[in-house]
Amino acid sequence: MDVFCLYKKKLLIGLLVCFQSIVFAQQERIYVFTDLTSSHPATHDFNANYLNSLQELFAQDSIQVEVIDVKDGSPKEVHSIPSIYYANSKGLYFYKGRYATLDRIHTFVKNNRRFTFGNSSNSKENVFVSTQHGFETGLVLKIKNITGERTLSSKEQESIKAQIYEGMKKENSIFHFKESYSFREQSKLFYLNIYPYKSKKGVFYVTTECFSQHSCVEPIKQELTAPLEGKNITKLSEELMRNMEGWMTIFYQDSVFKDGLEVIETKTEKSWQSLGYTPQQVKTSTQAKGLSSLKEGQYKARANVSEPIFFSFEPPVSQYAGTIDDLKGVFSFENMVFKGEFDVKLASLNMGEEILNESVLVEQLLIDQFGEASLAFSMEADAVPYGETFAVPASLSLLGLSKDVMLNVSFNEDETGSSFALVNFSFSIDPFSSLEKPDGPSPQNETLFVSVVVFFDRQN
Repeated sequence: MDVFCLYKKKLLIGLLVCFQSIVFAQQERIYVFTDLTSSHPATHDFNANYLNSLQELFAQDSIQVEVIDVKDGSPKEVHSIPSIYYANSKGLYFYKGRYATLDRIHTFVKNNRRFTFGNSSNSKENVFVSTQHGFETGLVLKIKNITGERTLSSKEQESIKAQIYEGMKKENSIFHFKESYSFREQSKLFYLNIYPYKSKKGVFYVTTECFSQHSCVEPIKQELTAPLEGKNITKLSEELMRNMEGWMTIFYQDSVFKDGLEVIETKTEKSWQSLGYTPQQVKTSTQAKGLSSLKEGQYKARANVSEPIFFSFEPPVSQYAGTIDDLKGVFSFENMVFKGEFDVKLASLNMGEEILNESVLVEQLLIDQFGEASLAFSMEADAVPYGETFAVPASLSLLGLSKDVMLNVSFNEDETGSSFALVNFSFSIDPFSSLEKPDGPSPQNETLFVSVVVFFDRQN
């Protein structure tokens, strides 16, 4: 899990400069794939307790929710239910998350309104893969250092870890070891933390915790008090894999953590077009009405604007995304100098899930020490244009460090005549030691993209 440059070229390719309230015509909709008569625990739980709430949530945003019963057919990408897709004129986006976290689903939609990212595969090394009716499950091992009554050398550590892998590669398993594998977006990954202990007598004790890809904070299975025990670590690892195979059935039937899913065994294939989705680029004009440049003067950001800041990593880790509500700032354009400073209160961060918010705020953003972040800029300018994107060098202050970033700024007016600035930038989280990188490929897992909308009023 994890939160927060690429160069200007990548930023311009990776981000669509558009305002959140742009109307996506009739292309904007939610597709929900389920089986309305299924008795599967997760599917039944979703249908009975969350489907109506999901429809009501997006009715407030005037987004049509299409419920597709997979017994009537579904597109080839859909191998499990419930599956949720968001479609607009820019593309089709798959929701990677727990089916009951409605706030996170809402955040997922809002971020895909703001950002446009290309597709990216999720490649893993030394991974166990299971494929069932086209649906892929991955198992990633995280073998912790072997502890014990005596300290083991690095050579002994590596030897024991290799034996654990050998045991997990047992024949006739539903999982098959792959040195490298690229997962589809519509797959599911589990992370098995293995804690080996070796006594003086050579007896191994192995405890485990298993996490799904949706939370690195709360394990969905723990075996910490009843360890596997034996002198042959390879045999113990074979037993561990057998246990893991049994756990998978439990995981996919889960309606407690809401991690469950139902694999579609037989299906009739249906095209997206037959479901009413045909991607077409909507042309939007950012040219302001009657304005060509910002008037000289001092300006203040308008208060109480909901969710002015969006942030996201790129696919395949774009599920790590969210919003920040509390933004304050001033800027000015006087005597051919464009300058300003904006402050945000990090406590207003929301990633759509309370336990995730708390983990990020307390353990990574360290809000007890660093409650705010800021962005400051100053540059000479003959004019500040409306309806055009221009580059502004700036300094980002976060977690007690300052980092140079390049802003891409566009001033515009909305349909009511209110002026706003759209600001896009990205930065590497590498210098910030407390920020954890999402589990995924580089540079996607270390580059955070930020999009800011600032409505403002002239002060003089």
